[in-house]
Order: sequence, then C-alpha cells, then structure tokens
Amino acid sequence: MLNTQQKEVINLKELAILTGLSKSTLWKKTMARTIPHFKVGKMLYFNVAEINKWLQTNRVETIEEIKKTIV
Repeated sequence: MLNTQQKEVINLKELAILTGLSKSTLWKKTMARTIPHFKVGKMLYFNVAEINKWLQTNRVETIEEIKKTIV
C-alpha cells in the first residue's frame, strides 16, 4: 500500500501503484508530455498534488448531471 500522504514526490513505480496504470503506459505518457513529471537523468518523478489534479481532468458527467443540462 502506498501512503502518498507522507510524500510530495513519487517515482514511476509508486505512480503505477497509485494510478493503477502500467509503468509502460505511464512512461509513454511522459514521453508524449501528457502527464506532469520531472526528469533527473533517466529517472522520472511525479508531484503527488499535480498527479491528483491531472487525474481529475476530463471528468465524465453522470447521467443526472447530463439530465439537468438538457432540461
């Protein structure tokens, strides 16, 4: 279990645990620059607060929210 409450910055392995995405998928996202990250040499690091914000982008509306906009 990863306790991100105590860490501000995590590595790729920890990010995979946090997000449930594979390390390969996350690596591809860093190469495409679609996920916020830091690179030190070949090592990748991620700010937990930035990742939490990134995870909340492109939110999908619920059926109830969609119904409210139609009426």
